[in-house]
Amino acid sequence: MVFRFVAGLLLALSVSLAGIWLEKQTLSLHRELSLQHYQADVLEDWKTQHLLAIRRIRTAHQQEQVLAPVPRRDTQRQLSSRQNGSRQ
Repeated sequence: MVFRFVAGLLLALSVSLAGIWLEKQTLSLHRELSLQHYQADVLEDWKTQHLLAIRRIRTAHQQEQVLAPVPRRDTQRQLSSRQNGSRQ
């Protein structure tokens, strides 16, 4: 009779300990997954910020090219005549 009681108690204890171990493993995996999601969000934000910075730089460069003063035609002729004259 005592043997059955002790066996039942040990069985209940082992099931409880197994449940606690499984719960700890589940929580550990949830923490790891949450950390990975956080790191992915940080990397995504970093990527977005750098892509926007690159876009701003390209836009500024294109604006500089568009707004750069265009040489006048007579200046171009003078330059080409100087280059042709120096070649002769």
